[in-house]
Amino acid sequence: ESIYNQMMTETEYYYSLYGYSFDRTDKTVIASIKSQTLTLMTENLALEQKAEALGLALTEEEEAAVEQDAQDQYNELISGMMEQYELSEEDAIAKAAEAGTTLAMIQYFLRNDKIQQKLHDYAGQDAAVTDEEIAAEFDTRVAKAKESYDATPSQYSTDVLNGSTIYYRPAGYRNIKNLVISLPEDVQTTVDDLSSQLYMATYYKYMYDYQLTNGGELDDATKQEYTDKSAEYQTQIDDLQAQLDAAAAAGREQIQAKADEVLALCKAEGADFDALMAEYNGDTATGTLVEVGYPVCADSTGYVEAFTQGAMALEKVGDVSDLIATSYGYHILQYASDVTEGAVELDDALRAAIESDLLTTKQDDAYTAAREAWIKEAKIKTHVSKF
Repeated sequence: ESIYNQMMTETEYYYSLYGYSFDRTDKTVIASIKSQTLTLMTENLALEQKAEALGLALTEEEEAAVEQDAQDQYNELISGMMEQYELSEEDAIAKAAEAGTTLAMIQYFLRNDKIQQKLHDYAGQDAAVTDEEIAAEFDTRVAKAKESYDATPSQYSTDVLNGSTIYYRPAGYRNIKNLVISLPEDVQTTVDDLSSQLYMATYYKYMYDYQLTNGGELDDATKQEYTDKSAEYQTQIDDLQAQLDAAAAAGREQIQAKADEVLALCKAEGADFDALMAEYNGDTATGTLVEVGYPVCADSTGYVEAFTQGAMALEKVGDVSDLIATSYGYHILQYASDVTEGAVELDDALRAAIESDLLTTKQDDAYTAAREAWIKEAKIKTHVSKF
């Protein structure tokens, strides 16, 4: 019953996320959730029996660990409900149980997760990956990355900024080192707050515009409502952008003297740009974005427009820009190097990552096949009508 109640509550929640009606008293709904509950329990029972037959039943230590983990999760849940809903412990326990969450239910799921992990390890124990498979997978990922970057050149810089694994570097990119003279902290806080508000207003306007264009047949009243809302958000966007620009401009006035001083140092003959970055840089980036630079091309969309334009205006490697004003302060950019087009090197670290991915896939596939066979051979029958 706990599992049934939990499945019913979760299904109702997911329906509500998408605005769909859900009647938990509907006979069809009840029959469906009952069937799902029995299917889940059937599979767990079959797998537990198989684990016992293979000598993989949980040890006393593992059973104790499951019980402790379940108790910890349950205590955390009840404490959270007491705080969120201002309930007594007794009422929180009752509310959780009504939704199907009991200590026994949590323990049931954790216990079966542990059993199935042991079966997973057993089924995949003979899986192995060859050098040829690693090389083939690397070539596949390189080709896929090239196809993606050919279609959308800006995706490469986005992947680098997001810390994604890089398999291929497209043509047309340069590495730009970025020395930032930051806005005063209080000004930056104001700018960040305005930027967040601007983002949300832009998002809501987009949603209303999308509904007007792609929302299907809308009645006149709804169309007018969405049009008015879009106009309201556009007014907010214009106002917030003006406030943001004014705040950033005022902040830049406060750092103008320092920015001019640092720029002169960067432009001086024999200047060590890296040393000046280490001393003056307000950019919070780390790693290769500092050591090598930001990847920028003419089509880059992950940076503010002034940054991209300033980076692409530099004519040759080693050139240093004038001050570039943005909502972060002033930027001084150096054209550090060109990005070499082509596949990256399949070094030991990348080889190990690919091998791990392929091995995990093989182990998962082996377990999926074995799991299906084990459940089938158990021949457990269920009777929804008796539930």
